[in-house]
Amino acid sequence: MKRRKFIALLGGAVAWPLAARAQQGRIPVIGVLRPNRQHVVETFAEPFRRYMKAIGWEVGRNIRFLFVWTEGRSERAQALASELVAQNVDLIITFGDPAIRAVQGATQAIPIVAMTDGKNITRYNSQIVSPTTERPKRF
Repeated sequence: MKRRKFIALLGGAVAWPLAARAQQGRIPVIGVLRPNRQHVVETFAEPFRRYMKAIGWEVGRNIRFLFVWTEGRSERAQALASELVAQNVDLIITFGDPAIRAVQGATQAIPIVAMTDGKNITRYNSQIVSPTTERPKRF
């Protein structure tokens, strides 16, 4: 999948649960648990921020992002997932099976957007949304 399409899909999946929270008067916070090293994430983070801004979600004005990285060490995922939960984020985006399972184990209440290769997504519970190749809807 091309990077622009991927970011558009992810942005669409992220935007829908935040609309109601933003109406409550506080700036929603998206936690992002990345499996790679921090310097690698910028190939994702900046285009994602630009896309979210393009659809009306601007950092500091009506949304915040909290990025954490496992630095390629999947054993760190559980502690980082717990850190995001402790920060009271409104939604968690995560990538790959170890991180998805770590987030799922850390919270039963926070919505999760799981980015996978698309295989076996049904094994996750209903708390997890996985973007599809369909065009995202704006809510």
